Amino acid sequence: MSRSYRRSLGVAGGCLILALMASAGGAELPVRKVSPEFAAKTLKNWNHQLLEVDEFLHLGKGQKAYKSVGRLLRRMTDQFVSGPDVDRFLGMATLLKAVAAYQIGRQDEALWHWQVAVQLFPQVAEYQLLEYGEAGSLLKSQPLPKAHPSSVQRFVEQAGASSTSEMQPPRSIFKPRPHLPAAKRGSGRLSVVVNAIIDRDGEVREPIIIDAGGELTLVYATLDAMRRWRFKPASIDGEPVETIYRLEMNYDSDK
Repeated sequence: MSRSYRRSLGVAGGCLILALMASAGGAELPVRKVSPEFAAKTLKNWNHQLLEVDEFLHLGKGQKAYKSVGRLLRRMTDQFVSGPDVDRFLGMATLLKAVAAYQIGRQDEALWHWQVAVQLFPQVAEYQLLEYGEAGSLLKSQPLPKAHPSSVQRFVEQAGASSTSEMQPPRSIFKPRPHLPAAKRGSGRLSVVVNAIIDRDGEVREPIIIDAGGELTLVYATLDAMRRWRFKPASIDGEPVETIYRLEMNYDSDK
């Protein structure tokens, strides 16, 4: 088992569940009402699955790790409500998904998951990832996410637009709606605000969380869908350019 991964959990011996059980109020209980024993068993099982994914990665079984952590993230987002360790679980799982994506040849996706992981759980940026080889080196070499300039400023700086230029904004051509986590259904009106770059190929990259609304599972679900969106890129005088896309996703969870 990876010693660096165990240390990254911040718990002696790698047992993250002990830290969760000691944290405030049992706020991480699954969506349905369950006993504390069942909740603890669920969290312990999730921790074991994270360790299993980590083991797959160290064995070079990227495809197996990718599928396993994907399923785990779906369960987490569906069952977590809120609490001080939601960010830790989601951040660590997303980090492992970044490594898995790199191992199976999806470098752009790996960078996306890394940028999301650092924003969900900033301590991720402090971890040593050398044991993940090339994937760890790539992720650690990336600059930390920072706020984008305004869309107009980006047009002017990147493409030299003038007051007479004909500017067209990006237009979505594939935009699947995010999955609403089961734990958030019946919670009323919820919203998430995210900025991202739409590049010259119409792909979305460099997501920046502007307003999470205290709903990290909803943020993750939103970003997971946004990664797959495709656009007709913005243009200046008919030439495609990259620009900033601001998304305010509103959910009416009572419907």
